[in-house]
Amino acid sequence: MQRNPIVEMDKATKIYGNHRALDDVSFDLLPGEVHCLVGENGAGKSTLIKILSGAISPEAGLIKIDGKEVEGLTPRQSIEMGISTIYQDAELVDSLTVSDNVYLGDELTGRLPFVVDSKRQMEKVNEIIETLKMHLPIGVLVEELSASQKQMLQIVKALYRDAKVLIMDEPTSSLGMDETKALMDIVRNLRNRGIGIVYISHYLEEIFEIGDR
Repeated sequence: MQRNPIVEMDKATKIYGNHRALDDVSFDLLPGEVHCLVGENGAGKSTLIKILSGAISPEAGLIKIDGKEVEGLTPRQSIEMGISTIYQDAELVDSLTVSDNVYLGDELTGRLPFVVDSKRQMEKVNEIIETLKMHLPIGVLVEELSASQKQMLQIVKALYRDAKVLIMDEPTSSLGMDETKALMDIVRNLRNRGIGIVYISHYLEEIFEIGDR
């Protein structure tokens, strides 16, 4: 069965002064695949994912999400259209719990307004964690988590937002062997759920193990 791309980038160009960070680059991502980006430092990988996440705009080129052309993409629009980025340096609040980080800015309240229903938040976050077969304690503070668990938490946040695309920027750079294996299993699980994954890594063995393209 033919699959249509979730994301398409056609002839994207990004210029900083006299430097072309991206020069006429085309890229697409299918649902349920891991598309790997490989290149030396300065090759333009980060520029490409910043364009897809709405952090910067290209000078030229076309972007389509779910077949629809998008102009002036912003970070909020990108998230609303199902694109989430998992960065090396986790964008999390250390002083909050795992479940509170997932619901940050979108808290569930009980019968009393402005009172957060922490129990219900924990239950819903736990449902996502169980579907991915993760080992992630939901009631602890983020500052107590390992680097691997912080990566997992960012994935949970993305799935809570109904992400269709996950951009993973060097996700195993600070992980040990066992943690990397666990993350690879989660990536396969996400792929099997039909999520498209842009996977950036310098580790070629990892690329050949996990990548479809």
